[in-house]
Amino acid sequence: ETDAATQAFTLLLEDKAKPNRKTYVALTRCALQGMARTDLMLDVIRVAREFGAQPMGPLYVAALKAALDAGEPDLAALLTEERKSGGFAVTRQDAKDATKLELRVANALQANSK
Repeated sequence: ETDAATQAFTLLLEDKAKPNRKTYVALTRCALQGMARTDLMLDVIRVAREFGAQPMGPLYVAALKAALDAGEPDLAALLTEERKSGGFAVTRQDAKDATKLELRVANALQANSK
């Protein structure tokens, strides 16, 4: 499923289509779990950037959640740093969920440092 979703997204971008919020919401609904889900989110982020598209809030939120659920707080922290540097287009619509997950990231990192 990861490869099929990534390939479909790549074809969309190759055809010069511009992904919107609904595109990213659809991609995040894949019924994958654990590292497979994290890998899909990272692949979609990579492909979007390769084609000059800025990943949007739904993808950011899903990637953070997937990283945390997979026990990868360091990866989640990298994603939060990318957001702070403008790597994701998070709108008010996704900001509340993003903020909650960023707090979970900070707490997980703090717990791991003890």
